[in-house]
Amino acid sequence: MNCDETRHLIHGYVDGELDLVRSLEIEQHLRDCAACAQAREGLQALSDSLSAKGLYFKPAASLKDRIRGSLRQAAGAKRAARQRSWRPLALAAAVAAGVLTVGLLRVASIRATEDRIIQDVVTGHARGVVAVHHVDVETSNRHEVKPWLNDKLGYSPNVPDLAGEGFKLLGGRLDLVDNRTVGVLVYQRRKHLIDVFFWPSEQGPNTEASSATTRRGYQLIRWTQGGMAYWVASDLNEEELRQFVELMRSQR
Repeated sequence: MNCDETRHLIHGYVDGELDLVRSLEIEQHLRDCAACAQAREGLQALSDSLSAKGLYFKPAASLKDRIRGSLRQAAGAKRAARQRSWRPLALAAAVAAGVLTVGLLRVASIRATEDRIIQDVVTGHARGVVAVHHVDVETSNRHEVKPWLNDKLGYSPNVPDLAGEGFKLLGGRLDLVDNRTVGVLVYQRRKHLIDVFFWPSEQGPNTEASSATTRRGYQLIRWTQGGMAYWVASDLNEEELRQFVELMRSQR
């Protein structure tokens, strides 16, 4: 657990919303990091002050009875008009609620899928970094990598040779993202590995490259092009990684 991850989870920790494993990891980090421990103490003090009884007003018990009486009186005056108009309003409300529910479910499904993809891409890249062999087919010849991927997957993207720009092709491999087998092109910039995950896109034919997202110390950039979805993962700095992405996108 590092400082960035701790800052991301510290609010949930103070509010008691984390599971036991995460809580223990944060407690270990707080014992070793004075800055994060101080941040925790500040949040805890704020939480305690907001829970003070003096901040809350307790109304008289008779207020509830007066409110109920007023509501009953208003309801009686409007009952006849409501009986004539409730059905169209109820139908409209039901339709609106249905549309909203479908929209929220779709957004939640998209976010859940994206979270799974991010997790799998980061895990696959991290596994490749520590592996003795980063690739299944080891060659800098793109004319060997592309047929190998096509034979294994039934599809393959363009495999550009970017050695002249400082990005050496090491080969390709297969990986698992969101419960499906995908292809990975592996490049190297100095001592940094760059994994290009790809699979057939279910979105539009082309999208712009996203802003870099950081997960567990790795930079992630994604886009779609030519019917393929691409996710690039590396610990290379954002400027050079975006340069690599632009080169990939231009070599069509």
